[in-house]
Amino acid sequence: MSENGASKYPIVKIEWEDSGHFPAGWTSLDELPEAAACRCLTVGSMIRETDNCYTVALSVDLARDSYNGIMEIPKGCVTSVTFLSTDEKRPTSRPLRERLRNFLPGVTLTPL
Repeated sequence: MSENGASKYPIVKIEWEDSGHFPAGWTSLDELPEAAACRCLTVGSMIRETDNCYTVALSVDLARDSYNGIMEIPKGCVTSVTFLSTDEKRPTSRPLRERLRNFLPGVTLTPL
């Protein structure tokens, strides 16, 4: 891919633990449920990394260098980061007609 593709915005899978949340109101320690970490998984384009955080976007507009669905994850919460992107080109999925032939055996599909 070009500099505006996978090499500039690598696709990552980040596993992290989120903080817990309890209902509002007064509660004694005896009434609190057992503590359990909320394990999370985020996949997206890594658009920024600082000393403290990873910033991931769900979508990247390569033409305008803008982003949508941005999430910032503190590194202190991260348990693993896996880089998923590659510059390797992969074939596109089979055409709909071919998939339907396998799904509907015996049905003749006529051109539109």
